[in-house]
Amino acid sequence: MAGTVEWGDPRRPTSLNGSPEFMPALRVPPAEGLVSKSKAKAVTTLPGRVEKVIRPHPQSGEPEKAQISVEGADHLYKEIRVPNRLVDDNGQKVKLKPGPEVDVTIEAEPAKNTVAATDEGS
Repeated sequence: MAGTVEWGDPRRPTSLNGSPEFMPALRVPPAEGLVSKSKAKAVTTLPGRVEKVIRPHPQSGEPEKAQISVEGADHLYKEIRVPNRLVDDNGQKVKLKPGPEVDVTIEAEPAKNTVAATDEGS
């Protein structure tokens, strides 16, 4: 699944003097073969916060991961861990650090993976 992680909201004042600060969108590089080329997707975005960065054992071969707490998720399922490999708008490789707010975007192809809200009874 493709994911987009955005730092903050560029329209929301975040500096001490109240002026908006621009925070560029950061994208998690998608795994090969997992990204649909379809334009029409069902999408939802949830706010979250980077809780911590988990460094692997040096000899494990595992990538560094960022643990993100997703607001609005059930208590036992609100933390997700994603590889801490992102690319900014300029193509530069960057990493998350603990503390910033992020947006967690979930995308699904509607024809295969979703049900109309009226079909669920809600």
